[in-house]
Amino acid sequence: MMEMLRRVPCFTNAEPPLTKMLDLFSLTMKISVNMGGDPPVFVTTWFSFGTPESVVSCIHISSNEKLRAKSERVESDLAITQKAAVEGSEALKLAEGEKEMTCAEVDKLREEGRTVEAKLK
Repeated sequence: MMEMLRRVPCFTNAEPPLTKMLDLFSLTMKISVNMGGDPPVFVTTWFSFGTPESVVSCIHISSNEKLRAKSERVESDLAITQKAAVEGSEALKLAEGEKEMTCAEVDKLREEGRTVEAKLK
């Protein structure tokens, strides 16, 4: 059995460790795509060399209009949400102020009620 294993190269020859990433990805190609926009958006990906050009061309966005429209929608939603948060905090502060005034008025009326009770006894 040992004689048979010695004949197999993977059991006898030690391979040096890999030191370069290119050794691991030698059969791939790096493709960078400028998707345009303001600021510009770049996408980088790795494909095997056997990847057809049609697959790569499908990845390119033919029009940035959808992306821009979605970005504008999200920005307007963000602005609306921020405005609602500010208005909500202002309403909360106003309600807390009214609560303090109401509590002070209740305390004042209690004192007056106690004073009236004391006079009646």
